[in-house]
Amino acid sequence: MTNPSTEIHRWFADFEKYRPVHKSGMPLWSLKVTNEELNHLQIILKGIFSGKDPSIIFNHYSCTGGNSRFDQVFTLYLATWIQRNFRGGRERWPVVLASLNIKHENRLNPAIYASVKAGLRYWGINLYSTSSANQYFATLYCQGGFPRSGLVGLVDGPVSSYLDSVITQFGLFHKTSSLSSIAEKRLEVLPETLKQIPFATLASALISSLLSLRDRFHLYAENDPVAALSMKNPQWRDELPFLLCDEEAHELMGRLLKRAATIIRREQNPVRIRRYLTVSMDCWEVIAESHINHTIHPEDLNNVLGVSNLPTYFDLYTQTQSGERARSASFNLKGQQNQRWQVLTKHTCFYGTDATSAIGYELWSDGRLVGSDQYYRGEELNNDLPWVFSAEGQRFLFVGQGNVSAKQGSVFVVFDGELRPSNALSEVEKVAEIESLNKSVFKVTGRAEALVIFGKFTISTFADEANEFSCWFDGRCCSEAVSHRNTFYGRPNVLVRYGLDKPYSVPEGELFWKCIDSDSLCSLMAENLQFGLGVIVWIKDGNVKWQSKCALLPESAHFNVLHYDRGEVELKATGFKNTDLGILDGETNWLREVDKIEDIYFAELQLPANMPESFHPILGWNKSLDNKIVFEFASMHVGVCLLTPEGTPYKLQKNTLTVEELFTHKLKVKMPSGSDNTIGISAALMGKNKRIRASVTERIVCEASTTTISSNVLGRMAQVLYAQSDNLYDFVTFKFYAGQELLDSRLPKVELFKHPVQCREQDGRIALKVLSSRRHKNRDAIVLYAAPIWDLGCVHYKLERTTNNFDDLLFLMPDTDLSGPWFVYALNDNKVQPRAVVVDADSSREVTARLTPLQRAIRDLPFNRETFQFDYTDMDACIEAPMESLLHADWRTMQSFVDMLDLSTPNTFHLFRRLILKTDVLATLLLKQQSPESFERLWSLANEMPFEWLYVPVSYWEKAIQVVLKDTLGQLAHLESTISQEQFDCIKRSVVESRFQMLTDKGKYFKTVVELVLDKHFQISAPWSTSPIFSNGENDTNSILYEFHQEKAGFFSRHEGRLMNHVQNKHNDRELRHYMETSMSRSLLPAELKGLLQHYSVDKNKADARAFALDLPVMVSFKNAGLFENSVTTENEDWLVSFALSQLQKFDRVWLQNSMSCALKATHIQKTNTVQ
Repeated sequence: MTNPSTEIHRWFADFEKYRPVHKSGMPLWSLKVTNEELNHLQIILKGIFSGKDPSIIFNHYSCTGGNSRFDQVFTLYLATWIQRNFRGGRERWPVVLASLNIKHENRLNPAIYASVKAGLRYWGINLYSTSSANQYFATLYCQGGFPRSGLVGLVDGPVSSYLDSVITQFGLFHKTSSLSSIAEKRLEVLPETLKQIPFATLASALISSLLSLRDRFHLYAENDPVAALSMKNPQWRDELPFLLCDEEAHELMGRLLKRAATIIRREQNPVRIRRYLTVSMDCWEVIAESHINHTIHPEDLNNVLGVSNLPTYFDLYTQTQSGERARSASFNLKGQQNQRWQVLTKHTCFYGTDATSAIGYELWSDGRLVGSDQYYRGEELNNDLPWVFSAEGQRFLFVGQGNVSAKQGSVFVVFDGELRPSNALSEVEKVAEIESLNKSVFKVTGRAEALVIFGKFTISTFADEANEFSCWFDGRCCSEAVSHRNTFYGRPNVLVRYGLDKPYSVPEGELFWKCIDSDSLCSLMAENLQFGLGVIVWIKDGNVKWQSKCALLPESAHFNVLHYDRGEVELKATGFKNTDLGILDGETNWLREVDKIEDIYFAELQLPANMPESFHPILGWNKSLDNKIVFEFASMHVGVCLLTPEGTPYKLQKNTLTVEELFTHKLKVKMPSGSDNTIGISAALMGKNKRIRASVTERIVCEASTTTISSNVLGRMAQVLYAQSDNLYDFVTFKFYAGQELLDSRLPKVELFKHPVQCREQDGRIALKVLSSRRHKNRDAIVLYAAPIWDLGCVHYKLERTTNNFDDLLFLMPDTDLSGPWFVYALNDNKVQPRAVVVDADSSREVTARLTPLQRAIRDLPFNRETFQFDYTDMDACIEAPMESLLHADWRTMQSFVDMLDLSTPNTFHLFRRLILKTDVLATLLLKQQSPESFERLWSLANEMPFEWLYVPVSYWEKAIQVVLKDTLGQLAHLESTISQEQFDCIKRSVVESRFQMLTDKGKYFKTVVELVLDKHFQISAPWSTSPIFSNGENDTNSILYEFHQEKAGFFSRHEGRLMNHVQNKHNDRELRHYMETSMSRSLLPAELKGLLQHYSVDKNKADARAFALDLPVMVSFKNAGLFENSVTTENEDWLVSFALSQLQKFDRVWLQNSMSCALKATHIQKTNTVQ
């Protein structure tokens, strides 16, 4: 017979093995004891007590120290059994002990209490006591969690009332009180014995988890949130802090969401920058990352972004001062009455100098910039001040800079000067160097002083209240000053913000100036201010609050560059006194002569024949070697010059220009004399043999003949063109015109990736060279991974890193016998090109038995070296095969590629190039996606490939919806026999409608598609299905045509009649118009539907000009609905239509979707009426 002590030890060992290490003091409900574990433990304890006097068992096993484990498991059993099975009533201990076949007697109480007390001590839990006595049973009652009977409504008792009151109070006061504080306050509704913190902790943790699930899976409008959540995330119960059975979950979720459907958690700054200090392998680094909530209240978003009337959809991009840029989030406004922003975030972080620079954001919607500003907490970290970070946690969060009083016991200080303790009780320890920032890291405990240019700053710990503020300059910058970034015309303002307050200007009387040539301070507003380099100091009440280096130029200062023939240039510098003008070493031969007339300097230069991109004059003050500033000016006579974010000419040599950089750079435009200041821009997508694959044009009216504008217009044009590319090696070129005159432009070709990856052999292994790696800003952080393309779900290899003799960065492919194409990518670095690398292993190919048909087709994709083309025959057949069932293994294969879209462009993979040609499979793959993140990954194909979701035939959506619903409804079948038919039909409808919520959220057209299919195949009536196409003479507002004309009127009103009249170049537009007139002709339509197109009496020139904007959306919708079944389209014609739809969506998304929706409704009604 097994020793009972051994059984207890074995059970406890198995129990701990499947759980993280228990933290002392954590409530017992957090251990999530399963029913199986509880039943097994019950059998063991019953066996121990069976046939024996309980007092003997307690005397033998209980309170024997930490070896027997009896007290620990006995206490855990009691708490859990009470939670699962206790139904209330006067009798307590007798009911609980009876579950172990123990007959309760008062003489057992001391032994039971001693065992429970010892068990609680092991778990680090204090015994709850009231004024009258120790509450053993009440302690266990609360430690087990909410009693099951109270949750499922079997007992309308205090626990159920308590939970309801917490939810109700949170719904009323969530703006001003935290969930945890409300839960603790509402303990007052419980009996004295139950007013325990574990109950409040569980209430807040459980409700918080459920709210998080509600937000992540968008359960706001669900009729049956539990059923919908179970479909979207079957393992959702595992994420809760407390184990719930099905009945508990259904009751609690239903109650929570009905009461909390209007609750959107409020936060003052839901969009912000979070900076922190990290250390890994003795390497310290400052990192900045974007922090954006997943659900945001509209008022909170408007307040933090400072933008009202935001569009329904927009993307947020994060960028640094140096031009680093990345998409950080996509926003979608949800709901009608209780609106909220649903946010899909993408991790964005910056390192080193980029992390310490000012970090801003831009908001883009359909190719339009709708807002931009600096992030909250995105201010620049001032190099002249000490930066203070918390010394607690795994990531040391940024606390402040300059004078800092921190609540923490110790802090880390990043500083490049002297840091010393203020007294004998304080400690300052230097712990590391950050080479990339040229600063040291100190650990400070107590009080320390940082010595700066003028005075000192104090850092103190153990403060009662944190003293947090930040300062920054606000003035007119001189972008041509390249040696000193903070160079201002006149005196800048200094803005300060304390904590979460609004920023304000520091009073002028508190600002002082110390010139680099002077040892004394003077008021920043002094009339005889010495210009040049120096430091601005903020002094308040005799204490230095803040200071920063900068350079000041006279407010009236002005530069003018005059260009003449054959490289002759005249620089005119106005408004300078006590100043010398020279030119940078290496360019001294270019400077012919300098004349001065009062405060105006005239410098004549002769640039060399090779026409350098720029020249660099120098201004100096007071004959000082230190007080001088270097400027940079473009040398171009007339034309367009690309400028960096700092305002300097872009260096063409050994540089690669990317699409993202165009959004952060600028264009300096110099128009020829006599022009009307209107510049024409032509962008072309160039393919093999420099063949133009697509082109777009734009016209911009400049404010003056010489002006500087943002180059984001070029970025938008490049994005449009790259969306029509299916080749990673395509590039975009630009030409600029003044009227018919081609302007000179110093703009290189635009590519997708800054650092392409080359494949070569080295010592018998495949080596991957990252081009231009020496110019990568964060070269040390580049890490390449690889995996077989046909098996992306396997463990990915981290590639070995090395360098060659020229210090180029190389990565070595692993030694493997897996022959075929491998996918290579850089983790969290969108500048390094992801690519495929073919591995030819010496040994025979991997055994193919375990591979799916599609995996084999991907691995063995044939390539014809004579035609230089791939043979996709086998791959196409394997792509179509999974449409038979969602259980087909190759859906997982395709899903593994979807998961890679965060790491790569879709054009890297042949699979996506084929999928956009097989849109029935692609639509099914889209509807299979369970999470918003993966849905958006696949939806974004339309932004990166020549494909449009609006051009997918309705029959393909029908097929996809039917395939997906067959699987979905199959998962509900087990419920049909357990509930009433009415309940089952309600759940079924709720699940069916919610299954396609992410598609319907994409716009009115897609909502109509789903409604049409559900109406046609699943007896869920569409709300518009009984509407007439035309007015019936009584109530014309109910007709489809009335709705269409309302949308059309709104379209004209928004654009004041100026509609989009061209898509790209004239040749392609003529082809598109010809296709519309022949294959989608008005003459092919039923009479009832012709009213949605322009009337035949409209002047032909006028009708042609408006055809793309007014007729194309309607015609495409008709085509999608199958009205032009006999017209066969070519691949080029499909491409022309997709391109036009993408352009129309940028021009007016609302009109495009709503007009297509009306056309689809009308078509469905017409077909239904014809059949009847």
